[in-house]
Amino acid sequence: AFRPSFPPPPFPGSYFLFLDTMGGGNGLKSAMSRERNNAKKESEGKGGGGKEGLKARTESSLGTSCAICRAPFTSTKMKAQLVGHWETKHAKNTYAECFPNVPM
Repeated sequence: AFRPSFPPPPFPGSYFLFLDTMGGGNGLKSAMSRERNNAKKESEGKGGGGKEGLKARTESSLGTSCAICRAPFTSTKMKAQLVGHWETKHAKNTYAECFPNVPM
């Protein structure tokens, strides 16, 4: 009968333990690479540069803008700052002309 020649185990019963603990090849590398690539693909569509991200760039941070000078104001700005802008920059115009979408 054919008997394969294996090196003797370092101590009795340890040969199968040795086989179970060996590395799994490139499976982990492939999984990590796949995960990284999927994360990269997901983040590309979230509003970077170009036409795809134009809407996200303009709408996410801007709440309103001055209709006269186009100065941007974030949505977290208080009305007092809008009124201050109107009084200091555009005193000749009405508030409604300066910020038509924001009630006084």
